[in-house]
Amino acid sequence: MAESLSEVKVVIDTRSVRCSATGTVTGAVFVNLGEKSFPEEDWSDLVLAVVRGWIEAVLRLLENQSDTSELMFLDGPFWLQVTRGRSETWVIECLTNRVKPRTECLQETSWRPFVASLVAAAEGFGVRS
Repeated sequence: MAESLSEVKVVIDTRSVRCSATGTVTGAVFVNLGEKSFPEEDWSDLVLAVVRGWIEAVLRLLENQSDTSELMFLDGPFWLQVTRGRSETWVIECLTNRVKPRTECLQETSWRPFVASLVAAAEGFGVRS
C-alpha cells in the first residue's frame, strides 16, 4: 500500500548542468518524495531527454490516453511508474532493475505539484513537447 499522501516533485539542479562538445546535456535530475530522493539526490542523467520524455508520458495521463505511464531515467536501471489514483491523485512507484525489477518506494500524491514541478523544470530549459 502507498505511504500517506505527500508532495512528489521533480528536482533539477541547474548549477550542475553541463553541455558536452557534441551537444549532450547532463545534470542532476531526481524526484523528491518527502525525505526520500529517487534514484538518489543529485542523480546525473541526460536531463533534457529525461524531462522531454517525462512530459510526453505525463501528457498521456492528463489527456486520459492511459491510466499508467512509465517515466524513464536514461542513465541507469531506474524509472517511475505513475498510475492514476482516486480523483486528484496519482500513485508513483519508484522502480529499479539492477538484477530484477524491484520497488524502491511507493507514494500516493496529488498530481498537481508533481506536474507543476515538471513544467517548471522544462520551462527552465526551454523544453517544448
